[in-house]
Amino acid sequence: MELRNACALEDPTTYVSALPIHQDGTCNGLQHYAALGGDARGAAQVNLAAADRPSDVYTHVATAVQRDVMKDAEAGHEVAMLLAGKVSRKVVKQTVMTTVYGVTYVGAREQVERQLKDIVPHERLWAAAAYLAKKVFFSVFDWLLFTHFLKVLRSIGETFKGANAIQSWLNISARLIARSIPGDRLQMTTDGNGGTMLNIPRRNLKKEQMTSVIWTTPLGLPIVQPYRKTVRKQVRTAIQSVFISDPNIPSEGEGFSYKGYKVADISSFWQSTQSNKHLLFLQTSYTV
Repeated sequence: MELRNACALEDPTTYVSALPIHQDGTCNGLQHYAALGGDARGAAQVNLAAADRPSDVYTHVATAVQRDVMKDAEAGHEVAMLLAGKVSRKVVKQTVMTTVYGVTYVGAREQVERQLKDIVPHERLWAAAAYLAKKVFFSVFDWLLFTHFLKVLRSIGETFKGANAIQSWLNISARLIARSIPGDRLQMTTDGNGGTMLNIPRRNLKKEQMTSVIWTTPLGLPIVQPYRKTVRKQVRTAIQSVFISDPNIPSEGEGFSYKGYKVADISSFWQSTQSNKHLLFLQTSYTV
């Protein structure tokens, strides 16, 4: 119908169409991190900077990983020799995309393993996926902060320094906040010199360290991350064994779940940033 209306005009190029145009970002999460971190190199890889032709971050990472694999193969690395010439854009794409969700090494290995199952013999699949996942992971994140991952995520880190710095800052902040004691649970007393001191038994300090990570989005929406370890009690019956937990009772030792904060903070921060961007864009479009 739109085409018919345009062709009905003397000059079809003057027709104003109201058809919606689909637009997709280039790895949206890394676009947000590159912008927030002022990362010029990373911005160029996700098409946030002007260029003669569009960039493809997945191909860039695949090329970097393949180059690293070829070096290992030339040095006689058995797994690298098996993967030489087989690292494609498809193999690394999912891992690159999910780095903004805080994907772990195990998760990255499983992603790569699914892509290699038709390329590598089954008996060598696990070793090949583990080797390649380390390569891909370090391509996104800085190896200085992830020295326990050796290979795959290496290419991403070398490209997106700003994204790595922001994620590291979020992780450190989450750990410091989670190890603090909420203000309403502080028991302050006055010492003999007129100063104040904490009146909590040393054995209870870790149980009191359970502050939630909270931030407010540009739209004024609060985000709360209450990841805490809970006391679990096992109840055995004749049929099965059931674990019952009470989230209101902190566990012995550290009451917070740092692993939960580490994974959730990165993904939640990205999701809240993206959703705010969409809403602000719609709000601006509506007022124009």
